[in-house]
Amino acid sequence: VIVDERNGVIFAACDPMGMRSLFYRLVPGKVFWFSTDQSMLGGLTGLDPRLPESRLLEPVLGIDDLAYCHPVIEGVGRLQAAHLLRIDGGRSSLSRYWTPYARPPVVAPDDEDGWIEGLRWHLRDAVRKRVADGEQFGVMFSGGLDSSSVLALACSESGAGRIAAYSLVDRGNLACRETRAIDSVVAATGVPAVQIDLANMQAHVELALESAAHAAQVVDGRAGFIMLLTRMAMDAGVKVMSNGLDSDALFSFHDWLRRLISAGQYDVALSEARALDQVLGSHAWYETQVRRMRVAAVVPDGWLKPIRSIRTYRGFGKVLSSVPLRRDVIHRFQLRQRLHERARVAGEMQVAARELPPSSMGSLSVVESAWRVGVRSTQLGGYMSCPFFDRTLIEFATWIPLGLRLRGGMHKWVLRKAMESSLPADVAWRCDKPHFNLQFDQLMLRPVLERMERAFRGSGPAMAAYIDRARFLKDAEAWRHGDLLAVERLQMILLLENWLGANSDRVAFGS
Repeated sequence: VIVDERNGVIFAACDPMGMRSLFYRLVPGKVFWFSTDQSMLGGLTGLDPRLPESRLLEPVLGIDDLAYCHPVIEGVGRLQAAHLLRIDGGRSSLSRYWTPYARPPVVAPDDEDGWIEGLRWHLRDAVRKRVADGEQFGVMFSGGLDSSSVLALACSESGAGRIAAYSLVDRGNLACRETRAIDSVVAATGVPAVQIDLANMQAHVELALESAAHAAQVVDGRAGFIMLLTRMAMDAGVKVMSNGLDSDALFSFHDWLRRLISAGQYDVALSEARALDQVLGSHAWYETQVRRMRVAAVVPDGWLKPIRSIRTYRGFGKVLSSVPLRRDVIHRFQLRQRLHERARVAGEMQVAARELPPSSMGSLSVVESAWRVGVRSTQLGGYMSCPFFDRTLIEFATWIPLGLRLRGGMHKWVLRKAMESSLPADVAWRCDKPHFNLQFDQLMLRPVLERMERAFRGSGPAMAAYIDRARFLKDAEAWRHGDLLAVERLQMILLLENWLGANSDRVAFGS
């Protein structure tokens, strides 16, 4: 925030990816308050700093990222990523000062080696800038291509002595590919490894639940192990944490299949989709999408809009029926309308440029993720710095031709080529990447589940007013029999139950 007292003008700006929050309250012509903490800002400016009860269930439906655009405290505004706010007397104006397309690189579209070499240089430079301050550096390391790339480059730039890798492993499963990939990269880099083993979770459950219970509301509805690993790193003196977020968005390829169809290359698009399904084990998902795109390409636009509206409406119904919420709660909190609002906001935030690969780096889910990791690390006394959110890297990678992002079923092909000399081959060209988050939460949240079941025999748990008791208990039974889909349905409900146990005074019930 810059105050020009001579001319009576205030400028406020947020970083390109929105990792540092800037909340504000403006009374035109009178006063401008601002803070990185919306609750503190609300309290200082006479607003209720608590979370309205009507916003409490958004994490259960996976729409808690809506808080990025609509702060939960009524009357507080938020300056979004890459935006500038100018206040001049009684007038205020908002403008976007940066897009991912800001600086075209000097690389010919058909210069394959140039794109590979350019990406390698920019990614290495992005990592170098983040380890150059001399602080102890930690990497949230999953064994996948993205975090492996960050870890390998950090070690080559700074040496393994200042770097630590924080991972979740499953040594009780000898066939676990994720654990093997983690071990392979740790052995190749020589980096110290701090690991949570699913086979020995009992030692971590209490700290994991305590960390989740004292989290800021913004980090409530995500996998529990991330909060635990971040806390372990900060407690060990790590000041700067890094990860592979959000390489998936940076190298998004989905528009490539549609463009191939539009160019009359349906067979090529179908071949790529089948190869991708085989590599990912996605059971003909991409092939089905390509067939739908082909039909959509010949359907008049006037027909497509109502068809898409019907599909969207049905999709909202599936979301609402996937979790055991009471119908009166869905109506009272207007949760279907919140789903509509989330879809509208996400559509408005898309950043596109004609004839160029569409960028996902300005999408709601991506910028909210950047904000989320920033809040999490700051809350615990550290700093999150993500190389794939580097401004110059984004400006380069956004222009990479779509045909280099997906080739022969290999997504992020150009990144694999750029990193194949720095990573073990079985990691650089690995596509399967099972996630442990549901298995972790199944073990971490088991005590919460059991407490809720016992509480139903009495006055009921904190979430009793919102959930369908019969459906909840049915899912709880499936959970105990190892059904991970039941874990997915109850995961956010249990995280909220755990959070409310320590934070009920931070909720404005009845609001």
